Amino acid sequence: MNPGGCAKGIVVAIALALVGCSDRSPDIPEEPALGLGTDLTGRHLELADYRGKVIVVNFWASWCPPCKPVLRSLDSLRADYPDRVAIVAVNQTESADSVSRYVDRTGLRLTMTLDPDHSVMRAITDSERIPTAVVFDRNGIRHSEALGPSRIRSEVWQAVELLLDE
Repeated sequence: MNPGGCAKGIVVAIALALVGCSDRSPDIPEEPALGLGTDLTGRHLELADYRGKVIVVNFWASWCPPCKPVLRSLDSLRADYPDRVAIVAVNQTESADSVSRYVDRTGLRLTMTLDPDHSVMRAITDSERIPTAVVFDRNGIRHSEALGPSRIRSEVWQAVELLLDE
C-alpha cells in the first residue's frame, strides 16, 4: 500500500466535497422574457406581466373575417373570469390608430397589442395563420394552441377551464 497515494486521494475527496458543498448557487441564466408586443398606449407587455392568471394570446387582424367572432368569444371569456384569466389580442401588421378605431367601433375590452413584423407570433407559435390562440398556465408555461374560430371557441375555453380547476 502506498501511504502517499492514499493521502492524495483523501485531499482530492475533501476538495471535491468542499466545492460541492458551496452555499453559492450556480449562475443559471433566466429564460428570456416572452414579449407580447406593444399595447395601444406604447407600453411593452410580457407574458410574465400576467403571472398568476391563465393567459390566452390570440393573433388576429381587423381585416380577417374569422377573427371577429373569435375576439367576441374571447371578450366573453375575459368577462366570465376577469380576475383569473388574461386575454392578450396581438394584432398582426396594423397601426395603433387602426386597432384603436376597431376597438372603439366594436366595444371590445381585451388587452390589444401590436406585432407589426410578426416577431411575437414567430416567438410563440409555428402557425402563420390567423386567428391562432395559444393558452398558457398561471406560471407562463405553454399549455395548448388552437387555429381557426371553431377550434378556438371550443378548445381554448376547455383549456382555460381545465387550468382554472388545477
